[in-house]
Amino acid sequence: MVTGELWAFATPILPFIHKVDPAAAEKLYRRAWKLDFSTDSYTDVKEALESTYNSLGAGTGVGLVTCAGVGDLYNEGQTVASPGCTSGDRYIAGYKSLTDVSEHAQIDLDLQHIIAGLGATCASDCALSDCSQTSDKDTGVGCNYDGDTLAFPSGDTCQWDGLTLREGTCSVPDPANYDHTSDAKAFDVWLNGANSAKTNGMRAISEFASGAATKGDGASVAYRNNKHISVMNDYWRLKGLNQYTWGEDMVRAAFEGTTIGDVNFGAVGRTFRKEAIQKGIVYMNIFPYVIWEMQDQVSTCYLVVAQYGMLVVERYVMLVVARHGMLVVARYGMLVVARYGMFIGARYGMLVVYVGRCAVWYVRGLEISFPQGIYPVEFV
Repeated sequence: MVTGELWAFATPILPFIHKVDPAAAEKLYRRAWKLDFSTDSYTDVKEALESTYNSLGAGTGVGLVTCAGVGDLYNEGQTVASPGCTSGDRYIAGYKSLTDVSEHAQIDLDLQHIIAGLGATCASDCALSDCSQTSDKDTGVGCNYDGDTLAFPSGDTCQWDGLTLREGTCSVPDPANYDHTSDAKAFDVWLNGANSAKTNGMRAISEFASGAATKGDGASVAYRNNKHISVMNDYWRLKGLNQYTWGEDMVRAAFEGTTIGDVNFGAVGRTFRKEAIQKGIVYMNIFPYVIWEMQDQVSTCYLVVAQYGMLVVERYVMLVVARHGMLVVARYGMLVVARYGMFIGARYGMLVVYVGRCAVWYVRGLEISFPQGIYPVEFV
């Protein structure tokens, strides 16, 4: 694996590995961040990570990350290079949106344009940290962006005043034949956005990771206090990074060729930087933001339903008093008396009330969808 890819893949999971097994996390950190390939063998690192699977997961349980879900490692010849471990199978999870997110989805084009603007990959032809060759964006050799220019170019494309392009260009007509002299620059697309419009401006990937110290202060759970994001924040603070801006700082350092933590992006090779940017954007910028957005939507439903009131009477009997009616649920049956709600019930059923934007919920493999949104309450 190109070491830049290792860095990008390892960085987002390190906080969670550290949470359940600091020693296992340190083995991965040494290899991915300190570029130390001698202290721990490949097998040591692999087995240390596999030993944490049963303690990783989502929701109220653990073990939702499985060997079956991770699978085997194949080489370029499509033969098994390293088989995955074996364990009992459990589901990972699923999410499906029933609202119109087509404009949000245009952020994919930003990522495509960023990748196009990063130049070529030298891969195995270039040794890690070999900066002796003259840097060349078209072949990927060296450690700089191109020639003596260390940082990726920026500052004169994708300059927006709201939704109006102030100057220059902000497009990449043909990503397969990117023109470094006229197309939107990768850093500018990341910083300012290019394709995904909001009501008052362009949506930018960098903004997903910026302002994390105060993002969502008006929400029921602030961005920094999300239980998953807070794990990341705590870990990177221990490693000497800013506990709130680490995601933005990592990608910016890769673009600019500066040092962050134990990695000097000006001396690791151009291909390392390219992999850190194109994959780091997904795992350190977009991924944490998506986690928080999903929680915020669920929290919104809770807040809306709270206006109607809810009372759990006993273990298998639930009384829900709403503004427009009442639902009384017995252990093995149901009674629906409501104007704007319904109950799909049984011992392992769920409560559904039209209250907001939560559109799909899974209960024991059953997908239940409502166009106006649902509010689920599983029996306790």
